[in-house]
Amino acid sequence: MPVKGLHGRRPLGGVSVRAAECLGESVRSPGRGRKAAIAAIAVSLAACVSSPDVFTTYRERAAKDFRTPEAQAYVEALLPAVGADLAALLKRCVAEYPEDTSASFELVFNIDHWGEPKAILVGPKTAVSTCVASGFFLFSFPRPDARFEKSGLTMMLPIGLE
Repeated sequence: MPVKGLHGRRPLGGVSVRAAECLGESVRSPGRGRKAAIAAIAVSLAACVSSPDVFTTYRERAAKDFRTPEAQAYVEALLPAVGADLAALLKRCVAEYPEDTSASFELVFNIDHWGEPKAILVGPKTAVSTCVASGFFLFSFPRPDARFEKSGLTMMLPIGLE
């Protein structure tokens, strides 16, 4: 699956993943290759995904952020930026886990002021939703409005598989 690009501002091997807020620490993989970094990210995502309290907190924040005009404008920029890649990712994940395609899920994510993902959570947790969360982390995102400079912008995408 072609992904439009990794985040060019810093190499994936040295990324600090704050998606691990629920773990209470950052995941770092300095000096390791991309595969090791992606594995570390997937582990942190799986741990975060399993915590309903963290998911609920981010989901509520997404609902609050979505009510702002800046978030509405961000949606207009987000869909063209990631829509084709998300469709390809969903197709790949559904093909990998065909037994797990009957449920829909919510993808909740926080994008920092540079346009990089800091948290990606799914609910309910399934093989397909976890696959999508792991792949979604590699997408290039538009930068959110300056209003979200400190906390980042939290968004929610409902994903229907049926």
